[in-house]
Parts: sequence; structure tokens; C-alpha cells
Amino acid sequence: DGRSYPLTAIGDMNSAVDFSEDAPDIFGYETRTIAAVNFKDGKVARWVDYWDGRHDGLIALKSPCDKFPKTFGEFNITTPNPVIHNITSQLNDALSTGNSIAAASLFSFDAIFEDRITLTGIEGQNIIQQYFFRALTSAPYGNGTNTVRHVVGSSRGGTYEWMGSPTAPTRNGISGFQLDSNGSTTIFSTVWGSS
Repeated sequence: DGRSYPLTAIGDMNSAVDFSEDAPDIFGYETRTIAAVNFKDGKVARWVDYWDGRHDGLIALKSPCDKFPKTFGEFNITTPNPVIHNITSQLNDALSTGNSIAAASLFSFDAIFEDRITLTGIEGQNIIQQYFFRALTSAPYGNGTNTVRHVVGSSRGGTYEWMGSPTAPTRNGISGFQLDSNGSTTIFSTVWGSS
């Protein structure tokens, strides 16, 4: 009797980000997913989720690298919400150029950053900036590594799927975030290259 349930969903009638929990009875290990979801005519048109697939119970389910798809159907989907598109551009530009100050300036003073692969959780804008200063040279969502693949969400938050460079430690990832009423990032979670 496995359980899978949403923790938070943010979006509108066009697209959303879904943060979910899968109980251990499903895959043999607790997983937390971030999914990019698109809707068309009131139905799900695209759902791509990312999760940490490195655990023993999940490795057998992982696609071999040569069989892993190069695209995820993102080219047939509508234009993203302008607020999310703008925030995504700013976040990705700052992170992929290693600009920790610009990246942290997009966060609220009491923001939370989560890297769900390294199991890192950091609280507070200043500490997040210090972490980015050290981590962006090697993190797959950092310096020189990301091209935005797809953006979903609304003015309250969203997510963007990204692709790492050929030399990056991973080729696929997703970063989801929630925004406050000022448009500042309050929670930023990322999952990369493991499933």
C-alpha cells in the first residue's frame, strides 16, 4: 500500500510545479520529487518528474545513459508565464555565471535553499550567498553549466528544467521555487542527474 502525495503544487491552468513525496513502500526508499507539469484543455499534457534515483532500491529502475531520452517533449508546449520566465532567466543567469551575489539578491532574507541530491539545506539569504560563492564552481546548476530546457508555473512560483554542459557532472536537472508577494524566492529546491 504505497503512498504518493503532493506536498505543494504551485501554478495555474497552463502549468505548475509539483513537489511530492513517495513513501518507501513504492520504490523501497522515500523519494521527494519535483515535477514540471503542463496542461492543455484541462488535462495533463506533459509531466516530467525528477528524483534521487541513487538508492539501492531504485538503481535497477534507472534508464541506461544510452537509452535516456535527449528531449522530454518540451518543444510542443506553450509559452511560460512571464513572471516565472523572468525570474527563471535571472536565477539561471546568475547561477550559471557563478554570480553568487546576484543569485542571492533574488532570495528573501529568510529564504531556504535545498539541494535534494547532496541533502543540503541552507537558511537565510546571506548564508545562501556564501554557499553559492563556494559551490557554484562545481555544482551542476552552477558556473557555466545550465541551459534552460523548460519553464512552468505562475506568479507564485514555478520550476525550470535545465541541461548541463557536456563537461558538467550531470546533463539533466530541475530547480523549483516559491515566491513571496514581492517576487523574492522564499524556497528553492533542486534535483539533478540522478534518475
